[in-house]
Amino acid sequence: MKRALIMTVAFLTLSAVGIIVGQLSLQQIIEQRLEAEGLSWDSSTGALGTMQWDAVVGDAVEIDRLTVSLGWPIDVHLAGATLDAKELEQWRHTGSDGHQGWRPRWRAYAEELSLRWGSEELVASLKGPLHPNISLVNDDTTIQAARNPRKGVMLAGRISGQLPHPN
Repeated sequence: MKRALIMTVAFLTLSAVGIIVGQLSLQQIIEQRLEAEGLSWDSSTGALGTMQWDAVVGDAVEIDRLTVSLGWPIDVHLAGATLDAKELEQWRHTGSDGHQGWRPRWRAYAEELSLRWGSEELVASLKGPLHPNISLVNDDTTIQAARNPRKGVMLAGRISGQLPHPN
């Protein structure tokens, strides 16, 4: 009985250490990728199974809160994000090839997402999935898109609603 208790405690302790080390490694990988994309943040926090970055900014991106929840698949949540479509087209490939090695399945969601073109806001208060497919909605607008890189389609979809035309 005593031996079984010791084995159980040892197993649980090793499992907890493994989870913590794995999460710290994943957080380091995510932060390296964010930096490679030219993004910075004010602060980051982590709890068991969740990592969060606050005030993430870059040339075409501002995110109030970026949260990654561990699981299968990994969930990424963007809260209060603004994307500048004019600047997005200028993003370059950073050389860190996302296709090398093991790539976990992941999903991304947005809440209070705004799209702008330079200083002009195109649409605000969007919410919904961003990955693997885009399905964003607000009271007036729906944006749906899908990726199919195997067929050479990086992004194809449709927008329903009223959007101002950027000049």
